[in-house]
Amino acid sequence: MFAADHHMSFSSTSVSGFVCVSFSGYQSGRQFMADESVVCNPSTSQSLIIPRMKTMKRTGRIRFFGYDHVEKHHKILAMIRPPGHDGRTVDHQVLTLLGGGTEKATWRMAECGIPCASSRDRQSLCINGVFYYIELVSDWSLDGMIICFDVTSEKFSSVKFARDLYPVRRDYPGRLLDFNGKLALVPSDSLRDTSKCIVMWVLQDSEWSKLVYILPPMWKAVVGPKECLEIVGVTGPNEFVMSPIYSSDPFHVYYCDFEKGTVKRVVIQGMGAFGSGRRYYVRTCLNHVPQSPPKPTMKSQDRETSSLDTDQQHSSLPMDLMMDIFSRLSLKSIAICRCVSKQWGSVLGHSGLRLACVEDNKVIFLSSPQPQSSSPTPSPPVAADYHMSFSFDHPVQDISTSLNGFVCVYSSGCRSVNAKKSMEGEELVICNPSTGQSLTVPRMNSSRMTRFFGYDTIEKLHKVLGMIWLQDDRTVDHQVLTLGVGGGGTTWRTTGCGVPCSTWQRQNICINGVIYYVGRECDQMIVCFDVRSEKYIFVKFPDMIFWPVVLDFYGKLALVVLVSGIALTATSESIVMWVLQDPGRCTWSKRVYILPPMWKDVVDPREHLEIVGGTGPDELVMSPRYSSQPFHFYYCNFLKETVTRVVIQGMAFGTGRRYSIHTYLNHVEDVKRMEL
Repeated sequence: MFAADHHMSFSSTSVSGFVCVSFSGYQSGRQFMADESVVCNPSTSQSLIIPRMKTMKRTGRIRFFGYDHVEKHHKILAMIRPPGHDGRTVDHQVLTLLGGGTEKATWRMAECGIPCASSRDRQSLCINGVFYYIELVSDWSLDGMIICFDVTSEKFSSVKFARDLYPVRRDYPGRLLDFNGKLALVPSDSLRDTSKCIVMWVLQDSEWSKLVYILPPMWKAVVGPKECLEIVGVTGPNEFVMSPIYSSDPFHVYYCDFEKGTVKRVVIQGMGAFGSGRRYYVRTCLNHVPQSPPKPTMKSQDRETSSLDTDQQHSSLPMDLMMDIFSRLSLKSIAICRCVSKQWGSVLGHSGLRLACVEDNKVIFLSSPQPQSSSPTPSPPVAADYHMSFSFDHPVQDISTSLNGFVCVYSSGCRSVNAKKSMEGEELVICNPSTGQSLTVPRMNSSRMTRFFGYDTIEKLHKVLGMIWLQDDRTVDHQVLTLGVGGGGTTWRTTGCGVPCSTWQRQNICINGVIYYVGRECDQMIVCFDVRSEKYIFVKFPDMIFWPVVLDFYGKLALVVLVSGIALTATSESIVMWVLQDPGRCTWSKRVYILPPMWKDVVDPREHLEIVGGTGPDELVMSPRYSSQPFHFYYCNFLKETVTRVVIQGMAFGTGRRYSIHTYLNHVEDVKRMEL
């Protein structure tokens, strides 16, 4: 929370985790007008006061906040709108904020070259490294234009409004929106329950295209008659998010899906515990990305003109054409293409739903778009496409979680030799479902081994933690193998554990560079292995817990305890979750989720479900452990008390027997080549 001493204020949209708050008005205890801007980081509570511009003019300052996504710097664009001068803005200046700098920040001049007058609307938007704000052709004209300021090159350009947008209102020309990476303008200032449609103008290659969205019939029944809403963003080409302009208790936002014809009201709790009792203005920032230290400091920087962003140069290529071209390239060429631009890197490394189907010694990977979170209405079926398959010499026993695009498959048992003999064996194979590459991990000098798969998020390397499993279940001789170093010299090396604990189950997970697995010395505990430093920490269980399920709960380890047993069924009533808040202090927090009343009506009484992840602190995703026709999983929202069943189509394959299913939420593809 940030305290302001001035009467009036204005805040920017969230730009890469930071916001810029401008204050103006008569300051308390003083008799002169104050005008200042502060850059704030809501994640760290850091705030930086922006220095005054190099100008003798004391009023009429206008400031816009943006982000250079090439150099990874925030910048302030400021200008003066003095009285007279036909209302035209002058003295355009730029200030760069850099991380880790110590020099004092200074303003530098930026040549605009576009004669325009301020529209008196301080609204601006930064999309993909470009400032957009509204200006007028002249002070006496109502002809509007969009000023575009490239944050990297610091060059100006302009785009006139479409003819149908004339004339614009001087006090409110329109609402600027980020429409899936493109600038959009909504001429209407607010939405009410009596509104019929939304008209939107989208800027595509310096040309405007008009889109008209007819509000669903249920709009009037869901939206309150006294509410005044503004569009705060989109979640897709056919779903808008609306928010009230002023506070209310409870506060809420609306999701309007024009394709499905639905309007959902989402209540935001916890906003009635502050304020003076009066209504206050609310700025809703959709898809805010928190930023953690290091904190940015201000430093002057002079730059030369750079070329246009590569993303803008290639954004006109159709997605299906790009994927067809990429599919014809070698793995080495694909790896090079990922470095061309952020857009190509996103296309070749996108996240989604991945299903691994295990049948004897074969693993089949299916890919699918990840469905949206739960809703009270039935969710439409989702199509799963065959992606890749791997065959092994022995029956598959276990598959790790997905780590930066790779999975680790453990197989063991008997295999046929010359159709007459059988040979006992085991192997550990690292697989990339995106490229089809697989690497067999070298064996340790023992026949009884336990191995865990991890990822060093700093050095960007995968590692395997191995140990010898003795007859009394204790583990000794802990060793580490690093993958991806190349040169063919990868070997196991010893790392000291210090506690000869037993690993009595295979439950393990890697979260943010730390491998967690369940162990036992005298009491049950969690063994934490830092993949980068290769050091151990031991955390005792918070309670007597039997057969917990380890889960990634928003970047923290969670132990899930099912009161009714080791699997969820239609008769289950609650879920107990212990979240590890601080491994160093052995601090746990307990959460108890009561399954909604509709749970037993939606879930098949013959099903045994496991929790495969979460989409938020109050929504968990459950999936069957074995195949079924049709296959499906469940979204359980404990805040809304809803259970949604999502059917996955396209999984009719195999020998007819049931096979085990491993479900990976938010699987991130990676086409890099792994080396030993």
